[in-house]
Amino acid sequence: MGGIEEFLLEGAANRPEAIALIDPCGKLRYGELEKLSRRVAGRLKVSGASEGDRILIAAKNSVGYCVLFLGTLLAGCIPCPVHPGWPGERFRRIVDSSGPSAVFADEAGREALQNSFHPLIPLHEFVFGKSASKIQWRRGEIGSDSPLTAIMHTSASSGEPKGVMLGESAVRWVTEAIAGVLKYDNKDVILCGLPFAFDYALYQLFLALKSGAAMIINPDFGSPPEIPGLLGRHGVTVFPLVPSLASLLLRSRLLERADLPPLRLVTSTGEVFPAAHVLRLRETLKGAEILPMYGLTECKRVSITPPGTPAGRERSVGLPLPGTEIRLVNERGMEAGCGETGALHVAGPHLMDGYWRDREETQEKWYTGVGGKRWLDTGDLLSRDEEGFLYFEGRRDGLLKIRGERIHPAEVEVVLAGIPGVAEAAVILTNQKETRAKLFALIHPEAGAQLDETAILRECQKRLPPAWRPDGVVLSFAPLPRNSSGKLDRNSAGALALALS
Repeated sequence: MGGIEEFLLEGAANRPEAIALIDPCGKLRYGELEKLSRRVAGRLKVSGASEGDRILIAAKNSVGYCVLFLGTLLAGCIPCPVHPGWPGERFRRIVDSSGPSAVFADEAGREALQNSFHPLIPLHEFVFGKSASKIQWRRGEIGSDSPLTAIMHTSASSGEPKGVMLGESAVRWVTEAIAGVLKYDNKDVILCGLPFAFDYALYQLFLALKSGAAMIINPDFGSPPEIPGLLGRHGVTVFPLVPSLASLLLRSRLLERADLPPLRLVTSTGEVFPAAHVLRLRETLKGAEILPMYGLTECKRVSITPPGTPAGRERSVGLPLPGTEIRLVNERGMEAGCGETGALHVAGPHLMDGYWRDREETQEKWYTGVGGKRWLDTGDLLSRDEEGFLYFEGRRDGLLKIRGERIHPAEVEVVLAGIPGVAEAAVILTNQKETRAKLFALIHPEAGAQLDETAILRECQKRLPPAWRPDGVVLSFAPLPRNSSGKLDRNSAGALALALS
């Protein structure tokens, strides 16, 4: 069984005239995508690429990006997607760690990487030009004994960027499992404007290839007013987003004012999706399934809210993916009961290979359990109900200690997000010494909302234990800071709260 490039070859053989990819510059059919990807693979090999070479891709989303990614796989090399918006220091660490043999970049990537790696190969010229650019290869060590689909960089417990080795068989298995639960097929049209350096976005390419669907590629979702037009113009049926983007779309009422196609699915992952936003999206996008999910790069997907789930479980992140085994371990080291929070451990065919060239960190996250079964310690805290639905409660290393208790920020933020007029909320702990610590709610209001600090604190008194209640409220009339994947940047949010308080 091959990797995801096999999905491309199958699609090209079965439906060569079907649309595969569309971006602002043009479109490719499946047959054309295969031909171009093979040409890129040939150019890489002729220029001296060897099996296992890491190819860093620093660029915004585009058709050319996808062609280079697939051509890299067909050449037996390993793509390493990075985001051109990442800080220069992060790039330097990634280059030092991954030891890429070559770096391809668009204009944004060249600007970001100019001090980190030379030479940089123009991505679109190499992919679409009449002749290939010459490549000065840098040789590094081979770091994996098994075929890899990519190395995706995330932040591990040390805070350093860590390259997660996406094993070929694990990626293929989880792609097929997700497609099965969400019922992707060749009539679907997927809109992707989240950066390909975020695995949730990259897997949209894999899912499109697996199902024979078309994917609409937006360079980024930096201009939300364009989104309703993209949805309508292309007849989008699947819209992957993150909670912060959902919040922005709801706050601006862009979706309510647009003539939208009959969306089939809206999926979300990356952080807590407030139940209030799920309900509002369901009301706004009549007929669409709004499906929160949960996962992490180290095993891709753990749970999905199945289509057809009855109302009342809006806060849930769904049921475990078929073939996934989970354990929730409480503070006593025992299996957590229904409604009890526990540390999530996962087993299944989708566990990735580990961290690139980091045996110590790999052994901290992946371990062998009873019977030789391989497990992943996710570092996340979840609970489950009597029917097995999972609920995200926070990060184990993100616990805040105040007033003698450990607090899960996500649980407080869910309560805050449910207050009318609140668009976004974060919980910030100041003065880390427990005797002087203060808990603040940093809130970004909806447009036109008149929020009252006393009313917010009163609502928290009704719904939260005493130790969990914020000591004060800080209003930010700018959206809360986010990283390149759309997740809350807690360090920047803390600095913002201190500046505004």
